[in-house]
Amino acid sequence: MKVLTILVALLVSITSVSAQAKKQPAKSKKVTTASKKATSKSDAYILVSSTAKGSLFLDGKASGSVTPKTPLKVNLPAMGSFKVKVVSAENSKDVLEQVVKVTAKGQTLVDLDLASVIKTRKDKEAEAERKKPFISKLVGKLIMVEGGEFNMGCTAEQTEFCEPAEKPSHRVKVGNFYMGESEITQGQWIAVMGDNPSKFPDCKECPVENVSMDDINAFIKELNRREGADKYRLPTEAEWEYAAKGGNKPHGFMYSGGKELNEVGWFKENSGGKTHPVKTKTANNLGFYDMNGNVDEWCVDNYEAYGTDFEENPKVSNGDKYYVVRGGSWGDVPADCRVTVRDQEERKARFDTFGFRIVRNY
Repeated sequence: MKVLTILVALLVSITSVSAQAKKQPAKSKKVTTASKKATSKSDAYILVSSTAKGSLFLDGKASGSVTPKTPLKVNLPAMGSFKVKVVSAENSKDVLEQVVKVTAKGQTLVDLDLASVIKTRKDKEAEAERKKPFISKLVGKLIMVEGGEFNMGCTAEQTEFCEPAEKPSHRVKVGNFYMGESEITQGQWIAVMGDNPSKFPDCKECPVENVSMDDINAFIKELNRREGADKYRLPTEAEWEYAAKGGNKPHGFMYSGGKELNEVGWFKENSGGKTHPVKTKTANNLGFYDMNGNVDEWCVDNYEAYGTDFEENPKVSNGDKYYVVRGGSWGDVPADCRVTVRDQEERKARFDTFGFRIVRNY
């Protein structure tokens, strides 16, 4: 009986040791896994250079800026393949993407020839410009305005000059559009319509004036007839102010292109009581001339008081006979030539201070 008891105890002891031995590999396996995780951290990085300035994105995440003189170092979370994208600072349409495969620690060089992408886009635009029908060239250079959001109405740079009609300032979004770099000239009007209604004739490079909304609509109708498509129109009030303020790169000046009106526009104090040839003053940062002074510019909108709500591509068409006029003229004082000043006039009105510029749909 005593021997039997000893044998049972010995068997229990062996079973216990065996169970512990079986558990031991599992513990060892956990240690190995942790060790693998610890060694999976990457010491790799990419050094990105670009032939033009732009914003860098790694797998869709903003990662900084690159310039031709300043490569950008981007640390990587692990080895593998990554999508590298650079967006041009000059034009967001210019994008270059490249998949980079990183298989070793340390530095991987990534060279992006963004300048070639920009050149290709500009070459295509130039070719398209050359292929435009005659009538498109007749209205002068059209500048593509990249759409975006902005504060429309009275903003800080207008200081104490803001009038009730300019308030409240509110957020507005506009799409892409093309707009004439200058006002339509007498020469351009004569070429399309065959007459010259201006009170200051014999100056083909001066803006056409003394034209009503009805006159302008007849001009636009003839343009579109010759073009064979409904492309041309007047700017909306929102488009006009967006372009005057510098589009998606607002200049922050009281006037379009500068803080000194004498440098950017013809007005009461420097005009000598008449219009002047277009493009003889400084353009704004987008390349638009005479957005202040020379002649007031008709917009396609009926006049309506501002609201506070966010608006996208607003266009007021309420059937009223009064339409928006923007920009001031050769006969106005500086305060009336600011980029936010609003005026209104009956659609049939003709004044030697009223003209217009053209927009073409994007």
